[in-house]
Amino acid sequence: MSALATALKKRWRGVILELVYNGHENQESRLDDLTLWGLMRDLSHDVGQNDVLTLLQQLGDMKYLSFKLERNPATNAVRISEIEITRGGILLVEKEEKDPLVRVL
Repeated sequence: MSALATALKKRWRGVILELVYNGHENQESRLDDLTLWGLMRDLSHDVGQNDVLTLLQQLGDMKYLSFKLERNPATNAVRISEIEITRGGILLVEKEEKDPLVRVL
């Protein structure tokens, strides 16, 4: 993977955390993967739908987000909904902690 691709993935993880954090702070409805993908595209991030799913799964594995994951048994398609930020995610966004895999501005 190129240095640029790695830097983009780190930044996209940060953008996702920032969007979920801001939604929580404003007491908005929880996001799903499609809405999050659309928001990122609106913010001029050239990210694909599958990239967003992968990034969400990674952030879940890192314990920065929690969510409901549903897989369609017929198509094997994945949908992620009810995305919430965890304590660890809040600490990253508020810059109380750092993670070399996530770039928050």
